[in-house]
Formats: sequence, C-alpha cells, structure tokens
Amino acid sequence: MSNIVIETIRLQSFVGEKTRLEVGDTVRLQVAFSEAVRVDTFNNERIPILALSTGGVARYIAGSGGDTLIFEYTVTEEENSTRLGEPLKAVAFSENDAKILSAIDLANSEPLPRRADVTIRRTATDDLPNNEIILPPANAAVPYVTVQIGDGEITDLVPPKLISTSAASGVYRQGDVLEISVGFNEAVVVDASLSAGLPTLSLSAGGEVLPVVASYAGGSGTKTLRFQYQVNEGDPIASGLNVAAFNFNGGLVTDISGNLADVAIVAGQNALPSSVSISIDGQNESDVPILVTTTVIPTQRPR
Repeated sequence: MSNIVIETIRLQSFVGEKTRLEVGDTVRLQVAFSEAVRVDTFNNERIPILALSTGGVARYIAGSGGDTLIFEYTVTEEENSTRLGEPLKAVAFSENDAKILSAIDLANSEPLPRRADVTIRRTATDDLPNNEIILPPANAAVPYVTVQIGDGEITDLVPPKLISTSAASGVYRQGDVLEISVGFNEAVVVDASLSAGLPTLSLSAGGEVLPVVASYAGGSGTKTLRFQYQVNEGDPIASGLNVAAFNFNGGLVTDISGNLADVAIVAGQNALPSSVSISIDGQNESDVPILVTTTVIPTQRPR
C-alpha cells in the first residue's frame, strides 16, 4: 500500500457571510496529501472527482505538484441536505483513470513512481485517522460544514440496484483483458477500508461457474463500476461467457446514504445481453470451439 495518503479534506471558504452551503453556491475543497503529488489528467480528458454524502460531486481543478489538490463543488437542487447534526462528508475519491503520483519520485526520475492511495477512511486505522469529514474553513464560526437544500434532509432508505452489465464481444486469449462494466441506478461507493476485500464478479458458461473471476478496477462514486479479468495460461477454453454473481468479497458497496447495494444477477434483466458474445482461451488454441452456450446463474444478495 502506498504511503502517500489523503490526510484531510477542508472547505476553503463559505460564500459571503454564510455559515452553510446552499443551492447555487460554488466553493473549493482542499484535499491535503501526506506529500506532494502530481496529477496527470491526460490533457484534461480524465478528471478526478470527489463524491459527497449529499449526492454532489466536486471536480479537480488545480494543485498538481503540491501537497494540496483543489476541487470545485457547486451545490445543486438535485442533492440532499445533510442530516440534522451530521457534517458534509466525502464518500469516495475517484481518479477516473487519471494518475496521481509522487512528485518527489517523478522529480528524481524514479522508474516506478509511487501512486497515491486515495482511500476515503470512514474509521481511523492504527496509523491513519478518519478523513471522510469535510472540515470547515480555518477560524470558521461553525464546528462542521452542512448543506441545506430547501427544507429537506436525507431520508433515503432505498438500496441501490444493479441494473446492467456490459462488455465488448470477442475472443480473449492469454494476456488479454476483458473489462466488464456494471451499472447501478444511482451512484455507489466501494469501501474496503473495514476489511480486506474488494468486490469480484464470478463468470459462468454453459450453466457452470468458471474457476476465474473479474476483479474490481474502479468507478467508486459513480453509477458504473469497472471489473477486469486477464486471461492467464491454463485458464479454461469457453464460449458464451456471462456474469454469474457479484461478490462483495468482504467489502461494502453502498449508496451515499449507506444502503447496501442489491447486486442480484437475473437472466434476461441485468446479465450480459444476448448480443454480447465472449469467448476465452487460456491455451491459445488457433480456433476456439463453441463448447457451451450462455447461461446465467442467479445469485442471492449476501447476508
């Protein structure tokens, strides 16, 4: 694990004389790292985001080369108010395929510069404090940051639901990477800070679960999670692949209100569509025979 971590997230300032955030306010959040980092956005095509507990999103705008990155956040009427007595929190930091690397290592031309650990910690660990709470500006008159959207507050008790899976058709041989996108009906957060596991997808063909899985690769804080499976030597030869099950694997996948996601895979509803044709070949045969047809095994929501 990288020793470059997010230490704190702080609101730079309220708008005018306000002591809370309201619809239309545009503010900046300071994300402080344990050392200087450099952000590679690939010509502004991959912008890191910070998903917030109200359903809002802050987007990276500046700070590369220093130890504090600046994110801009505009409060919208589609968000929820913070709960009474609770502060605004970060629920996920998503790099969106950008790279956040050690500025020191890059300056020293290290061949493998350290990558920053952008985990949002809901609880303190032995070495690291909680960093999910958005701290108020220095010398603020309030103890924490709140968001008010009209007269409402968060009352969401409905779990997010897995609604789709998608992937590119093709034959995947040794060394190839199959990427599967899993769509939800609202933004979800992958949080493994309380355990050792990250979610995986079990893959099936012909009514049997294969001895391979696709591992979580990114997307926390958005409606789409990405999973990847690299075909290795000795993996089976099979056609008509589909997703058999979504496995929490000891971690958590929730919405911004903390509701555990409903990840049941149901044939004809949210499994890979029949238009997708995927074969894997772990033995690099010249021709991959059609050994099986697509069959999906529904999974039950973990208890």
